[in-house]
Amino acid sequence: MTQPEVSKSSASRANLQFIGLQCAFWLSFFCQNGYAYVFLTEKGFNNTEASAFLTLQAIASIIAQPIFSSFAEKHRRIPLKRIVALQVLIAIGAMIGLSFLKSSAVFAAIIFFFFGASFHASFSLVNAIGMQFGNTGYRVNYGVARGFGSFSFAVAGIVVGQLVRSLGVRVIIPAFILCASAMIVLALLMMTPPPLPDAIPKAVSVRKAYLSGALDFIRTHRAFSGVGLATCFLMASHACLNTFIPEIVGNVGGNTADQGLTRSIAAFVELPIMVAGGYLISRFKIHRVLIVSSIFFIVKSVATIFASSLGLLFAVQILQIPAYGMFFPVSVIFANMSTRDGERVRAQALLNVLGMGVGYLLGNMVGGPLLDRFPTVSVLFAATGFAVLGSVVMIVTLSGRKDFSPTEISSEKRSAAEL
Repeated sequence: MTQPEVSKSSASRANLQFIGLQCAFWLSFFCQNGYAYVFLTEKGFNNTEASAFLTLQAIASIIAQPIFSSFAEKHRRIPLKRIVALQVLIAIGAMIGLSFLKSSAVFAAIIFFFFGASFHASFSLVNAIGMQFGNTGYRVNYGVARGFGSFSFAVAGIVVGQLVRSLGVRVIIPAFILCASAMIVLALLMMTPPPLPDAIPKAVSVRKAYLSGALDFIRTHRAFSGVGLATCFLMASHACLNTFIPEIVGNVGGNTADQGLTRSIAAFVELPIMVAGGYLISRFKIHRVLIVSSIFFIVKSVATIFASSLGLLFAVQILQIPAYGMFFPVSVIFANMSTRDGERVRAQALLNVLGMGVGYLLGNMVGGPLLDRFPTVSVLFAATGFAVLGSVVMIVTLSGRKDFSPTEISSEKRSAAEL
């Protein structure tokens, strides 16, 4: 399909708007998720209970994302930005509800379910907006936008960390409402790229014949599905290190401000490599970049085990560069290039479901109970185990493979799909 001609000014405007959207998302993400574990434990919930609420948040995200992505694909005349704005508005309502939380487990479960089904489910559509701009000729640089998102996350880590230390953890409530409101405004003010044509016989046939069933999708999108499974394990490792950073930092003598600083260092150092994501895949094979980054998830987890002081823990965050920092933007690009035109919104949703959904679910389900029964290092061993699994799956999936495109459906199934 030939991309339409887009002026340089329009392309620049689209890039700036997408950068703004990414920044607003990651500012909001830190405010909602960065101290959620601390917020829950201060309300009297133990490690297992707090991780259960965050697991429920991940489950809600898993359920909601395919629903939103399917709706977006079936109603292409509705701009993705409006769906994102609605999701974030629901999350603001959930945050207002959080301000009334005392010690009710049922109420906490409902609040975090809504967080997962709304705000966390919005990220796949945020990514899809960037890919949609790129696919329609606007030349949006996803890596640059995501890099600015990391910068925003880093700034939030420092600022919110200090605010929590001086004003208490409840400060995350107004902070999130402010940042999320800005995200809604930025989303609605964005340009709307022209929708891709719906009449693409092959893409529509494939979607009707296969995407209605997960097993069929896996069979026809083997490279994407393998990378998705690897992403699940790698994000489980990341969740163990990220969700339980309060325990990890406290184990080496740090405080609540140090928790935010640790996350900020990781976000700051990953910024350049995220900006360079497009350059990397222009110089190196994309499957090699993914394999190398998956191996560094193992390296970072092992290094964290041996970080016996706060200074060493800060130093270990440099490994965020070749691990999560390199992996995240390249995996988003891979999802876009390994699926067809009619499937790419759903592909971003599936990748996010497997990573920030199922991956975080696994990490939180394992990490919380481990902390209630064993020393903090047990979570770090779990993170290492997940990273090893993810790297092995990535290597098996991509080694020696040259073609990452979906498998063509048979003529019989194509005919049946077109009926």
